Amino acid sequence: MGPWCGSGAAGAGRLYSAALRRLLDGVILDDAGVDVASSAVLRDQVSELLASLIAGGSRAAGQSALGASHMLAARAYIELHLHEEALSIQAVAAAVGISVRHLARLFAQEETTVAELVMRQRLARAHEQLVDPRYAQQSISATAYRWGFTSHAHFSRAFRRAFDITPTELRRGGRTH
Repeated sequence: MGPWCGSGAAGAGRLYSAALRRLLDGVILDDAGVDVASSAVLRDQVSELLASLIAGGSRAAGQSALGASHMLAARAYIELHLHEEALSIQAVAAAVGISVRHLARLFAQEETTVAELVMRQRLARAHEQLVDPRYAQQSISATAYRWGFTSHAHFSRAFRRAFDITPTELRRGGRTH
């Protein structure tokens, strides 16, 4: 346990430590052969966690250190499991060690839901992959499947709503947002 765990903060310190370990495991361990996070996303999450530690854990107005650490841990878990079709609020809550209801309340404080965050993150990763020349030979369906979508049609509709362009148009050289 780190030095920030003293004076009654042991529980929060354990959560910070576990969140940081999960983030670092995402860099070191990639046993599924999946890019679990872009370096920018990982950098942002590590920065957010460290800033939270330095600031005493309070990330948002009115949010406790414990609530902030739960959110950091939830976001890290989501990022590491985006590729899993079965990623759900129940899985995230269980991984973080809180109830589904409490996790939903934490996300509501940020005016979003777990499902909305998962969708945004999956679409963002798919977008990154579709414009990356290293994946030019990979089919759009394979990209969709890689990021947890089970239906090409659903993926295409969601992608168009999010980026105002279809995956096919983007791949053919449309704008990259």
